[in-house]
Amino acid sequence: MASYLASPRLGVAERCLIVAAVMGDESDYQFWLVVLYCLKKLKWQQLEEQGTLTPEWREKLKREPLAADVDLLMEKEDFEAMERDRMAVQESKRTTYEQTRRCVHRLILLGQKDRAIQLLYETPPEHASYVADSLKACLVASLAAGEGVQSHVKLVATNFIISGMLTEGIELLRLIDMQFQACRYLQDNGRWEQSAWLAKVSLGPSEYGIIMNRIADYWCTPQVSLKSRALLLLLTLSNFPKLVEHLFSMRQFDRAVLLIEACREMGVEPAVPEPLREAAYLQFARLLMFLSNYSAARYYARKAGEKGQLLLEEITLIEQGGKVSEAYSAPHSPEATTPGPQVAGEDGTKQHATVISPDVAVSMPDVIGTDQDAAVNSEEAAMEQKVQLEVSA
Repeated sequence: MASYLASPRLGVAERCLIVAAVMGDESDYQFWLVVLYCLKKLKWQQLEEQGTLTPEWREKLKREPLAADVDLLMEKEDFEAMERDRMAVQESKRTTYEQTRRCVHRLILLGQKDRAIQLLYETPPEHASYVADSLKACLVASLAAGEGVQSHVKLVATNFIISGMLTEGIELLRLIDMQFQACRYLQDNGRWEQSAWLAKVSLGPSEYGIIMNRIADYWCTPQVSLKSRALLLLLTLSNFPKLVEHLFSMRQFDRAVLLIEACREMGVEPAVPEPLREAAYLQFARLLMFLSNYSAARYYARKAGEKGQLLLEEITLIEQGGKVSEAYSAPHSPEATTPGPQVAGEDGTKQHATVISPDVAVSMPDVIGTDQDAAVNSEEAAMEQKVQLEVSA
């Protein structure tokens, strides 16, 4: 294990994934699992465009689909196929009119108009909705006409949505291939999950990216505070600049820096602005300095621009017998104003920082706000144990 950690086949991302698994850090494991999946996908596309996708690379970049329990992170094609399979099961199990009505709604949004019409025709004549369903079937069948008809349908759909009949309005917009506008209306009415579902099964790459980026921004708002989910979503969108920005604001400097390193190692340019990149490297180097990992701190400080040079001088002074600056001598003090090594999640719980030297990676937990000496001693013992893993690797 130690020898493989020193030079894993897929570099930094795989090393971080293994360390997170060994240390039982579920949050970090899920993050690096998605990172590795996305980097493999991007590298595959890059080599395919260049015509250099050799059998060796195919084997190396082979990836398993993400689990269905994170369906918003799945590939559009995989998600759509899964939803079609689900729809087939739901159709076979329906026994009431309400279940049939839901199936018709989903079939329309999935673009399966012929099957939706068949289900509408199944409404018996004695049912109260027989006439409405028959007229709806005629409408669905006839909406392949020209622009004039579509403009009228759009007007009716807009009026439906304004009047509170959101479901009916969205169906009409989908029937005239205005699913992007339908997703925007869903988001404007607080139906964020539904808009994500519709975007997954109906939108092209560019429009899909716009809708999903809006969802990520919404999850990052203080009222919602689902930043962990937003990070994974931004990963699948390959929106690395915004992802690193959020990681920096969450004080997860280790993830920000190692993500940049993993991207570059795989030949994928993360396009992170230079000031943000240097700030992330500087804070990560400071964290490593506080943990007395001076060799790794030097490595990352050299990539932090002019301020990194000042930090290199401080590391030299410490190694010559000086003291760590006051901002880092009391890492748990709430009065510290200079950014320190603490990494806090949006829910206030402890976050784990994956510390990677140029040769090997180690996952380091940080103690936040502990008041009892026993807790501090326990964390220090765990930290010392993980440092031993770094040394042995």
